[in-house]
Amino acid sequence: MRASARRPTANAAGLRPPAAGRLALGLDIGGSHMAAGLVDASGRVHGWRRRALDAACHPDRAMETAAALLDEVLAAHPEQASQVVGVGMGLPGMVEVTGGRLVFAPNLRWTDYPAADRLAGLTGLAVVADNDARLATLAEALFGAARGCSDVLGVIIGTGIGGGIILDGRLFRGPGGTAGEIGHLTLDLDGPACRCGNRGCLETLVAGPAIAAAGRAALARAVQEDRPGPLRSLCEDDPAAVTAAAVSAAAAAGDQAAREILARAGTWLGIALAGCCNLINPRLVVVGGGVAEAGELLLGPARCEIARRTMSVPRAMVDVVTGELGAMAGVIGAGALVLGDY
Repeated sequence: MRASARRPTANAAGLRPPAAGRLALGLDIGGSHMAAGLVDASGRVHGWRRRALDAACHPDRAMETAAALLDEVLAAHPEQASQVVGVGMGLPGMVEVTGGRLVFAPNLRWTDYPAADRLAGLTGLAVVADNDARLATLAEALFGAARGCSDVLGVIIGTGIGGGIILDGRLFRGPGGTAGEIGHLTLDLDGPACRCGNRGCLETLVAGPAIAAAGRAALARAVQEDRPGPLRSLCEDDPAAVTAAAVSAAAAAGDQAAREILARAGTWLGIALAGCCNLINPRLVVVGGGVAEAGELLLGPARCEIARRTMSVPRAMVDVVTGELGAMAGVIGAGALVLGDY
């Protein structure tokens, strides 16, 4: 692995942005939030909107909320409504891309749901759908940290962990459309139960809920031992206030237990990424999602494991960077799915 993470040299085989002149509505549905906006061919988002999503929400209700959110976006930009050619939707799980059917979303417990058809019926617009992490990876490849790179692994860490793969300048979906599910690589044979039905998946060790759970345990120990520190101060000794973001903030403020939590998560992440680098030989790994905002406290340990565990050729070629598009990546990728041939 190269010592300094930098953007790779542009490659003629890299993904090409869509043609100018049209707009799409991008909708990103995750494990705990949904977001929407108008996306143009340069990757700009207009009328950004975001809503919380209850994991217990019925998918029909979620689609009604999504349709209302899209209406809000259009209402904020009525002069551009006639340029909208359709809706792109990112979904947090396995998606049958040809029909826009959600096969399984572990963190929402949605199964065999005709998401694209349902949203099209509510909005009167054509709808296409794909996996949310794959679309975030697409956005980073077109407009963000991976633009110009033809071989990319994207890893999106939030409520769950998803991934996207770009090989030879094309999105790789696999014959069933499920390629990129890095969050469900088994790392610990006797590890925590995962909502996918397995045990010890990467998601159970590194995603936001896992970091928050470790933070609550650290807070309880600190309270019991009467040890002051940033985690206690930030959360005011309230376990309900401990989130992955709070753990990251405490770690940035010097809380040793919080730093150890992120280092352990980064180690697990690096072990998984090393295997992926050996398998597909990407030039760039882009890590996004809310948990990635921990930065080097997470990615530093991950890079160490990649350096230790990856074979010499893929190790020498790969860079690991954080995404540039932040929370908008999924919406941008969803819009791009409509505007381009990906």
